[in-house]
Amino acid sequence: MTPEHIGKLVLQRRKESQLTQIDLGEVAGVSFHTIRAIEHGKPTVEIGLVLRVLAELGLEVTIQ
Repeated sequence: MTPEHIGKLVLQRRKESQLTQIDLGEVAGVSFHTIRAIEHGKPTVEIGLVLRVLAELGLEVTIQ
């Protein structure tokens, strides 16, 4: 899974949840700049922040 793929999933789930980037950032405890970076597939976003956002959206990462 690439950062771009994760970004698309986050964007899709956020919109399905009818949240703005600001709203999601507030509930996940990150800035809206971080949400925007994740959604744009920026590969340098801290993994802990990405995991926090994914968890807030009901998504999880599975390592096989």
